[in-house]
Amino acid sequence: MKISDFPIMKTISGRIAFSFFLINFIVIGAFFLVAYNFFNLNLTNYLNQNPLTIAETVASNLSQEIASGKNIMELRPVIDEYARKYGAVIIIFDRAGVEILVSGEKGSELITNWCAGPMAVKGARMIAVPIGSEFNPAGFVGVILTRESSVEAASESFRTSMIRAFSISAVLILVFALIIGFVLSKGISEPIRNAIIGAEKLAAGDFDVRLSVTDRSEIGDLSQSVNLLATRLKELEKRRLETAADIAHEFKTPLTIVKANLEAMADGVLSVSRENLEKISSEIDRLTNLVDGLKEIRLIEESKVVFPLEKVDLVKLVKDKVSSYRVLTEGKKIRLETEFSEKPQIVHANREKLMQVIDNLFSNALRFTKEGGKIIIGVRCYRGEVRIYISDTGIGIPLEKIPLVFERFYTAEESRSRERSGTGLGLSIAKSLVELMNGNIKIDSRPGKGTTVTVSFKKAKEVKLQSHSSS
Repeated sequence: MKISDFPIMKTISGRIAFSFFLINFIVIGAFFLVAYNFFNLNLTNYLNQNPLTIAETVASNLSQEIASGKNIMELRPVIDEYARKYGAVIIIFDRAGVEILVSGEKGSELITNWCAGPMAVKGARMIAVPIGSEFNPAGFVGVILTRESSVEAASESFRTSMIRAFSISAVLILVFALIIGFVLSKGISEPIRNAIIGAEKLAAGDFDVRLSVTDRSEIGDLSQSVNLLATRLKELEKRRLETAADIAHEFKTPLTIVKANLEAMADGVLSVSRENLEKISSEIDRLTNLVDGLKEIRLIEESKVVFPLEKVDLVKLVKDKVSSYRVLTEGKKIRLETEFSEKPQIVHANREKLMQVIDNLFSNALRFTKEGGKIIIGVRCYRGEVRIYISDTGIGIPLEKIPLVFERFYTAEESRSRERSGTGLGLSIAKSLVELMNGNIKIDSRPGKGTTVTVSFKKAKEVKLQSHSSS
């Protein structure tokens, strides 16, 4: 199991808490380890040495230094350091035993106090080591050390060593903690920095930016959100360009027809007759419908559509519409059949917007049903839902194109004429209105067999009545 699989590592707060815990644990553990080793090492060294051993070691070291040819006065700092470190008095004698140098400013006083007579006062002893050959020495190094002075010097040296050890360990631990903190913070900050860079690219119009999602925490969610935003913005930009092209195309056709007819009339090629003027008027009406449709879509998208919801009997509403629909179907020699529930079916909707939706759906069915075909309109209740359905025996829609029919300006049969296909805005508007009334709309179709559009609402007793306001 990876550490990232633990629940605490799946959130930023958990990772920060774990990071603090890990850093503190490492700092405390490392400090204890370093301090313990330094303490143990120094304590062992000092406990294992006695004054005699220390004196012999110091005397031998200095004797070798002098015998190597170093000047005694140059060695004075070294001699004083040895004396300070071990609490000793160090004396350099010449060949005849005459003092040449005594360590420290109070060296002679210490010798007098410690070494009067046979140098046995207070347990002091002198260790004398010849300089050079033992049989023909150039002089002697004498070291006087007592148990009391060695312990005192050892304690001072030990204290100094521990301070140095703590200082060094503190610096090392601080550096180590900074490195760990940097590594851990980088794992948190780098994906956030990448998300910021990605957002800046999106703001600059680069919708192809994608972030790698390798994290399961909020950071991973942020990266995923940026990717989804980029995908959505790219789709919106594509749709915007397509919409602009569609609008231009939809406006171009009727404008071209109007212009051509007017130019023909101006040139005398086409007579200024009622029939020709009605053709021009119909194209202008088409342009007007396009403008009205676009305006309604814009209002819906900008959440400026406001209408109240009320109790509506769908059976009565559709029955009232059937009489006007029958006139239209008879004119095209299409059979109109109805299927209504015997009981009233009450839903919460807006009567005016609902009639607009039904008119639009029936208009589509009528437009794409050939002479001799059939249209069925009905209202039924099924599992707490009231459904309005309009079926036709028209040309149908290919299965793969059904999800696209609610897009603006989309026409399922691209080869058919604009007169037949209309503006391409009706279903888009119908879907938006139905959803604003808390309903659903779906299409079932088979090419050459016909299409059924179903609009469904919850029954009134199962929904809370409220006014819709998108503003």
